Amino acid sequence: MKKTAFSLLLFTVLAGVTPTGVSAAPKPTPSPTPAASPAAAPVDATGWTTPRPPYPDAARKGKFSGSVRLRVVTDRRGKIKKATVLESSGHKELDDATVQFALANWTGPKFSQAVYVQNYTYKK
Repeated sequence: MKKTAFSLLLFTVLAGVTPTGVSAAPKPTPSPTPAASPAAAPVDATGWTTPRPPYPDAARKGKFSGSVRLRVVTDRRGKIKKATVLESSGHKELDDATVQFALANWTGPKFSQAVYVQNYTYKK
């Protein structure tokens, strides 16, 4: 007799019905996950996190375009110590914004000093 009562209770719980026969309140739906910020970009296989810099407002207003090639150096914690422009876009606004974004938002692999070179192209 006890086995039958337990089975009935288990069935009612799994079916979402309370012992009094009234349906249980529906579970709230989770809120959508917000879009990832640039700093939350996924880490690649080599341990680098290099989100794409946004198109600078000053460059957008001036309709500047070009490619910036950066070289970054990390410390042993993965923090970017230095970022330098290897090849300029031809526009100081694009170059400076890309360097500043890399210094603030990029990280490298931990436990080793590393060097990374990355190109970014900005189009009108």
